[in-house]
Order: sequence, then structure tokens, then C-alpha cells
Amino acid sequence: MENTPYLYDTLHTPYLYDTLLRVLGQHAHWLDLRHLKTWAWMMVGLIHSSSMSLCAWAPYVVSRAR
Repeated sequence: MENTPYLYDTLHTPYLYDTLLRVLGQHAHWLDLRHLKTWAWMMVGLIHSSSMSLCAWAPYVVSRAR
């Protein structure tokens, strides 16, 4: 299997997400933890896709949704 940038990015998505949760969680008082998690996933998508498009972020979001 060829090592494509997309494959590399999706393999490292959970690590980036966990790191962002730790960093963002220590600097703000979140009224609802779901807001923090959504913000972290938005940042992961933005960083990996280098695009402002929500559709471009979808492949980088790990969820139970199908």
C-alpha cells in the first residue's frame, strides 16, 4: 500500500485530537464538554485538509456515524 498523505493524516488524527483536547481543555471553562470536542474535531479537520470547507473536514472526523 502506498503511503499517501491522506492515509498518513488519518492515522495520526486521534493523536492530534487527544492533544488538542488536553490543550484546549486547560485554558477555558467549557460549559458543555460537547462544545470542546466539536471544536477539537473542527481544528483537526482544518489542519489536515488545509481547507475552510466543512465537506473537506469530514474524512478526518472519527465517529460512529456512517
